[in-house]
Amino acid sequence: MYNFKSKLIPFIVLIMLLIIVSGIPSSAQAQSDSQIFAMNDNASSIPANSTQPTTQAPKLVSTLPVVQQGNSVVFTIGSDIVTDNGTQYQIDVAPFIDNNGRTQVPVRYLADALGATNIGYNSNTKLVSMLFGDNQTNIALTIGSDKMYVGNSTVTMDTVPVIVPPGRTMLPARFIAEALGDTVNWNSATQQVTITVPAPSSDNLTPIPGTEKPDGSYEIMGPLGPIDVGNGWGSGGIQNPNTGRGSIDYGM
Repeated sequence: MYNFKSKLIPFIVLIMLLIIVSGIPSSAQAQSDSQIFAMNDNASSIPANSTQPTTQAPKLVSTLPVVQQGNSVVFTIGSDIVTDNGTQYQIDVAPFIDNNGRTQVPVRYLADALGATNIGYNSNTKLVSMLFGDNQTNIALTIGSDKMYVGNSTVTMDTVPVIVPPGRTMLPARFIAEALGDTVNWNSATQQVTITVPAPSSDNLTPIPGTEKPDGSYEIMGPLGPIDVGNGWGSGGIQNPNTGRGSIDYGM
């Protein structure tokens, strides 16, 4: 007679061995699991399924804040990231160096950062006009022309403003900034142009003889002519003698 019981026992034993072996983790898996458990036991560790916080990207803006006295705006060649008053912003077109070796910067961002109160463009004459500061200093340039008009004066530049896709007007940064009395520095290693608005100095506040008034106000000589200033607390402030922008409380 065929003995089924003797044949069935080895088969059952084999199945039990397979079940036991499949339930034992590999050494690599066991090590990985122990590492995870050890990390989770550490109060300062980060959970295995969590993510590290990321730095927020600069915000795309259509305008830049006015650079405060003593601070700077930094444009980088080929980059759409600008640092203004220590804060980074994203602009919609990157500065570049033209064939004359001058840094060209989008007019809207440059003018706004340097305190323009009004920016205009005549599509027929291709004239860009900007007003700066409380004294309404006018600076005008024409696309393709090397002439810049500052108030009643004419400055001949060694380059020209241009228009680049998608229709952005680019102006030579150095000429605009220096016309306003700002300081321009170029770093060839980082390909950055830094425009700094000077901090006010009492050395610049020497009254023009004969301009003193009974209320304590007087005039000083700014880069574009005399500037009315107030002397004393609560006078309402004065204009920056270098740029004609901002206000200073100077006096007792």
